[in-house]
Amino acid sequence: MIDLGLAKKYITSEGMHLKENNNKPLIGTVRYCSSYIHEGIEASRRDDLISLFYMLAYLLNGKLPW
Repeated sequence: MIDLGLAKKYITSEGMHLKENNNKPLIGTVRYCSSYIHEGIEASRRDDLISLFYMLAYLLNGKLPW
């Protein structure tokens, strides 16, 4: 269930956090994407946790509540 194909560095060589990019195309399974991804905001570690929660909810209930 873990796909590292889209992994990237999030800290610059100077130790600063990269800025958030907008207007990115949707990448991944629509069902498990966070609302941030649907709005065009670049995927981050936050979205990985949201997607994990969606998958767990789906596995426990057999469906998502929306």
